[in-house]
Formats: sequence, structure tokens, C-alpha cells
Amino acid sequence: MTALLSFAAPWALAAFLALPVLWWLLRLTPPPPRKLRFPGAVLLRDVVQDEQTPATTPWWLLALRLLIATLVILGAAQPLYKPPAALPGKGPVLAVIDNGWAAAYGWAARQDAARRLFAQAAREGRDVILLPTAPDAETGAVRLTGPQPAQALAHLLETMRPQPWRTEHAAVLALLRERGLSAQTYAAWFSDGLRAPETDALYAYLHDAGPVDVFAGEESIFVLHAPQIAGDALTVTVSRTPASGAADITVAAQGADGAVIARQSASFTSGASHVGVTLALPREIRNRVTALTLERRRGAAATLLLDEQWRRHLIGLSGDESALKERPLLSDLYYPARAIEPFAATVTGDWRDLLEKDISILIVTHNLPYNEHTEDLRRWIKAGGVLVRFAGPNLQDEMSHEEKPGDALLPVRLRAGDRALGGSLSWANPQTLDAFPPASPFRGLEIPPDVTVSRQVLAEPTADLPERTWAQLADGTPLVTAHKTGRGMIVLFHVPARAGWSTLPLSGLFVQMLERITGLAAGTEDPLLLGTLPPLSVLDGFGRLQTPPPPVTLPLTAETLAQTVPNAHQPPGFYGTAAARHAFNLGETIGDLQPFGAAPLKPLAEGARGIDFRPSLLMAACLLLLADWLAGLWLRGFIRRRMPRGAAAALVAALCFAAPHARADDTDAARITTLAYVKTGDYVSDTTTAAGLRALTEILKQRTAIDEISVSGVDLARDELAFYPLIYWTASPASPPLQPTAADNVNAYLAHGGMILIDTRDGGGANLDAPVPLERILRGVDVPALMPLPREHVLLRAFYLLDGAPGRTEGGPLWLEPESSARHDGVAGLLVGGNDWAAAWARDGNGKPLHAVMPGGERQREMAYRFGVNLVMYALTGNYKADQVHVPAILERLGP
Repeated sequence: MTALLSFAAPWALAAFLALPVLWWLLRLTPPPPRKLRFPGAVLLRDVVQDEQTPATTPWWLLALRLLIATLVILGAAQPLYKPPAALPGKGPVLAVIDNGWAAAYGWAARQDAARRLFAQAAREGRDVILLPTAPDAETGAVRLTGPQPAQALAHLLETMRPQPWRTEHAAVLALLRERGLSAQTYAAWFSDGLRAPETDALYAYLHDAGPVDVFAGEESIFVLHAPQIAGDALTVTVSRTPASGAADITVAAQGADGAVIARQSASFTSGASHVGVTLALPREIRNRVTALTLERRRGAAATLLLDEQWRRHLIGLSGDESALKERPLLSDLYYPARAIEPFAATVTGDWRDLLEKDISILIVTHNLPYNEHTEDLRRWIKAGGVLVRFAGPNLQDEMSHEEKPGDALLPVRLRAGDRALGGSLSWANPQTLDAFPPASPFRGLEIPPDVTVSRQVLAEPTADLPERTWAQLADGTPLVTAHKTGRGMIVLFHVPARAGWSTLPLSGLFVQMLERITGLAAGTEDPLLLGTLPPLSVLDGFGRLQTPPPPVTLPLTAETLAQTVPNAHQPPGFYGTAAARHAFNLGETIGDLQPFGAAPLKPLAEGARGIDFRPSLLMAACLLLLADWLAGLWLRGFIRRRMPRGAAAALVAALCFAAPHARADDTDAARITTLAYVKTGDYVSDTTTAAGLRALTEILKQRTAIDEISVSGVDLARDELAFYPLIYWTASPASPPLQPTAADNVNAYLAHGGMILIDTRDGGGANLDAPVPLERILRGVDVPALMPLPREHVLLRAFYLLDGAPGRTEGGPLWLEPESSARHDGVAGLLVGGNDWAAAWARDGNGKPLHAVMPGGERQREMAYRFGVNLVMYALTGNYKADQVHVPAILERLGP
């Protein structure tokens, strides 16, 4: 049976033995004065003395001081109500923490459970071994730290974040076998709830070494898989861990700036592990989508990046339209139109008319002799258009009408006539296709054995012909050639677009080839043709795009791309160049989700910390010390001599009852600029926030014209907020909903031009939904529509020219009101982010930082200070720096 009350430091109770001595010392009075006869004393005989010196300490003051000593002793012993049971085993405690991609779901609860383990190990005087199961980003290998005291490893636990790659239980097992575990080592495994390779073997090893508990959250794990396209509909499959209950999800389509373009909800039925979500988007809107995400389900696997190949282009078809309507199977346009239909929109007509439409690809099945419109077609290609042509009997007529040699709209020079294979007058048999060249955008496609070519047009052998060949026959003659012209290109199929010369138009390979060509539209190039794909932006464990940290992030190679799984040195993200991005997604490499089955899982909340009475006891001791000091002044007559009768009692009552609500004088807040923070009741959080704002005020005094600025804590329900231009609000999953009075105060404050920055401290939360439930916390507040901070926003140039808003962490967006909908002259009143700015600003009394800044170190801390300066200047000056008069100076500072 677990005791209801225990002490974390029971040795401190030994101080009770000193209470009798303290009682005796407090009772001591000075020795009585010696009596000496002095004649002049007769003159003072009748003087009435109002003040009498007691012979002993009053009993009530003695009891008060003994009570203070008792409270201090009890506080030092740290009594706990309903404490957790003692940790099993002996020696150091092994904390195994799954921090792979699946750990992003419920990471805050997992990290809090690990904090409780560390705190209990510290109370019991046991060292801790910290073992994350995902490879480290710098070394690419799993890392074991310890055994060390829990306090020494606390900073590593606080800076730990889920990684956007898999856990490596096999590597963890090998590391433990190499290092070895002492007998009876207790292991606490904070699992992500999934079974990975060697998971069962790792559990068996820990179980054989000593007692082991496996803790896991109750959250389902979700994965977004590659979408399917049918017309204007984009269908993405969402899978989850096997669960019996129903669940609602929402897939959001985001643009390049992070703004949500569209969203669609769906539901998992009871017992279902897969569901399809269809977003019907017009072509113009879908082409703006760069990512699909799951709202309220953040993670690298719940983020699907979309590159050029997923855009729905408008493709123009020029050929014999009459045959397409009357005899479709005999038309050269029938097979290309059917092949393109699943992934692109088409429009037919004369090619001269099609150039005036917003097409990115033009497919021409007839000849293009030189005329007055040919130059318009050349300019369209150089601007980024893709011209796809098919050979035919009339192709030679076009070549014969060239005004200049080489002016034909062809990628290569062609021989006169064509080549017949497999006919009655031919010695050769129909040819099959050879493997696609390494530089071809078709490489990786499976070639059906029934695709044959019986007739083709031949290219003139030249030195650059192999470089321009994308597909060839088994005998080495080109089947598809291409040549880049300006930003666009010309592609030629050396066979017609209908059956007769080949069976290619009848095959699924024809659809795949046209789909690959479509991905080259809009002036881009195939990123796989680059050979090496350098990282552009990568995802973190929460599914947020961020700048890849050099030099640990390595490029991808086109040859091994299909076999590459996201890892520590090649995380998921965008690779290639700005003109040719390739989306490297995690969800495509994840198979079926298998639940952890090696042992029963315990909830993360099990073994929650008991109620710690130490803060309350020490606070009560401080208040009683104040009362003791006032009582001493009263007994010495200091208060009675200097204050009117009754005023002293009023002062004591005011101090006792108003002390818990003491705060900065509103008069001072109205006189000087004062930054405020919301008092949440969490001592650690409020202390960090106050320290961060004070450090920021020192930076403001040093770098700006502000010479007098202070910091004050506010209660949203009781205090007047109008005096503060900026209020910093630290939110957490445990934050209670606002009281109606507080919500009314916040609404009035925002309506009259106030500014509130809400910091969720969740590593830069990419969405407004998790893990901090802002919808519940801000209940009753008129929250406007929010969008991620644009790069050109005035906040990023209010004082410094910045690229983002980093804090203790970076990468997460800062959400705020759009300038078009902001309530006061385009100035945002509500800002929401999770980069933990106050912790990055905070310094101790010696000016040393209180918290580590990850991953950019002191450079990132400096950027956090600069953002803080910009934030305060934005709150004080609004959109002043958006005026056009500042544009020349800003452009000059940006440089060429």
C-alpha cells in the first residue's frame, strides 16, 4: 500500500531536534539593570512611561517564530502527498525514449512523463542514463549519455525533439550489448507505440537485465500517403494505427507561404485503419498547393510535400479534330488525350489559337511548316513551354519547307524517309524498347515486353545525339529525343501518336511517359536530371519546413533516390534547385503500422507526481516572517510613535490581504513604457517569461531610443490591460480556459489596439491546433482569421531586416492577422507562435543565458533578440515602416 505522505528529503526533519534550543534562545531576555542611587532620579520619579519593556518574549511571538521554523523545516523536507512508488531495481535508471517520426504525436505528454522519472530519480539519489532511439542528427548514430545525475541531464531532455526519421531499435540493442547493463537496472521505455525491427529483441534484453516498464500515449499515429489524381480531384490516403474507435480528421492544402488554401474532413469508422480524403480543386488553385497536412495531427509523416509533378497543367492538343469526333480510334489525338486525362486538363484547337491560352504543354500531331506564326511558337518555347511532337508521313514535308537548315521545330536532324521493321519487304523484326538512359526522365519506368515498334523515323547520327535521346530501341536507334531551348524544350516521339507504327500508344507506358513529360512543364527541368539533388528545405519531426543545417544534411543522388529512406543525414523535404524541386516524403516509405506487442503498455500518466507542499510551506513561512517583522516594530514602539492610532492596524491588514495581489503600480505603467506578461500560476514558466522580458528591455535600452521601459505581470481577469502596448502570454497544455471576465478584458484590449503574443513553447508549432489546445484556452475570445507571417511583413523590418522569427527553437511559423483584415490600420493584434522566445531572451543576474538555444546556438539567440526588438517596435509604431518612404533605404540595406 502506497503511503499518503512522504518526504523527498527526510534528513531535513532532523532539524526538529533543534527546536527546544531555539525555544530557549527565543525566551532569553537581556540581564536586569544594576540599581545605582542617583539623586537626579528624583526629578524623573513622576514621569509616566507609556512603554514597558517585557521581561520575557510574548508567548504569541514565540509561537509565531517556532511556527516559522517548523514551516521552513517541513519545506526543506519536501513533503509529497500521494507520492509515486519507489523506482524498482538498483543502480542507475535507464530512460529509453522513442524520438523518431511517430513520437511527434503526443510528444509533450511523453516528455512530461520523462521529466517525472528524472525528478523521482533525483529524489531517490539515483543516476540516469538517457538513450534516445532515433539516430542523432549530427553523427547519424544512436547516442547514449550517462550515467549522470538527473539534474545534469535535464537540459538534454528539454532540448530533445522528435526526429523526422525512423527509430533504430537494432542499433540501440547493439549499443546496449556493447556497453552492458549492470544487474537490476531499471529501464523505463517511453515508446511511440509502434513495433520496429528488433523491437521484441530489445525488450527481451531489457527484461533480462532487470525490471522494465513500457509507457505509451493513447494517441493514434497517422500517415499521409502519395495522392491519386483523377481530373480535378486529388485523393490522398490516410492510414493510422489499428484502433477500434472512430476518429475525425481534416486534410489541409497549404500554399508556399503556409496559408491554408482548402481543407476537407473525413472520418475513420470503428476498426478502420485507412480512409481516403478527396479534395476537389480547380486547376489554378491546385497548382498553388505545395503541401498537404493533417490538422491537429502534426508530424513528418502527416505532412506530404507536393512538387511540380503533382500540378494539374493545361495541355493544348493540336491535330485533326474532325477525325477525333467522327473516327476517334483513327485520330492522332485520341490516344494522347486519353493518356493525359487522369492528371491534366486538355484543350483542343489550332496551335496558333492555343498559344494565346494559359497552356504549359503543346502536343502537335501534324507537321509545322515555317510561316509567319512560327516565331511566336519559338518565343513561347523559350519562355518555358514544352512542345511535344509525333512523327508521321507528313514530317518530311515540314523539313523540306525549312527556310534555313536546322530551323525545323525538332530536337534532332532527321533522315529522309522512314525505317520499316517487320514488313514483307524487311529483313528485320519489330523492335522492343531498350532500358532508358540514366539521364532520361523516363528512367525507373517498367518497360512492358509487348511494346514493339515496326516503323520509325531515324535521326542523323551526331555527337550530341546520345545526350538528346530519352528512349531508344533495342538496336540503339532513338525512339524519343528532346532538346532544351531557353527555359522550355522540344520533345519528339519518332512514331505517330496512334497505333500502326508501334504499340506504344496502346500501353500504360505511354501514359507514364506523358505524365513524366508533364512534370517538366512551366519552365522547370526534371530534378532527377541534375544527378545530385542538394537539400533546399527539410522537415523537422513536427512536419515543419526549415533550412537544412549544414554540413550534416547531405544531398540525394538520382541513382539511389528510389531506394533511399529518410535518415539523419537525408531527412524528408525538398531537394534539387529552386527551378527543379523534388519532394522527398516520409509517408511513401512507411508500410503498415504494427502496434507494440512485446509487453503490455502503461499510460504515460501512470506514476504521476504527487502534490508537492514545499512551495506552499515556504511561501507561508515568508508571509509569517513579514508578520514577525511588523510585530517587532510594534513591540519596539516604532509604528505607534510614527503613525496615528488605528493606522498601523490598517497597514498590517492591507499588507496581509493585498500581498498576494501586489503588482506594478498602474501609475508607473501609464508613465513609462511597460511590457506585460500573463501570470499563469506556473512558477517556472512565469519566472522564465519575466526574466526574458527583462533581458529584452536591456537590449532595447542599448540598441534603440527607448531609455525607460519596465516589465510587469498581469492578471487577465483583474488588472487593467490598457496601459500595456504588448502582453506576452505563455500557454501550455495544462492552461485552463479563460474566465468570462478575463475573456471580456482580452476582447476589449484587442479592440482598442492592444497586442498579445501567445507562445505555446511547443518547438514552433506549425499549426494552431496541437499540442496546445488554443481553441479551449481562448474560449470566449474573438480570435480573427490568422495566417503565417509573410516574408515581406512589416514586422520583419520594423527595426532589423529579418528572414524569420526564431526563439529557443526555430522553424515554426508565427501566425497573425493578415494586414487586409487587421482591426487597426493593418496592424495585427493577436500573434501566435511556439518558438519559446522568452527562454531564448532570459538571462540570470550575471548576464548569462538561462537556456540553450537549438539548433543555431548563440547566433540564433542574437536573431531572437532582434526579433524581440522588432516585435516591441511593431507594437509601439505599428505599420510605420510599411510607408513607401522607407523602401529605398531598405533596398539599399538588402544589397544587390
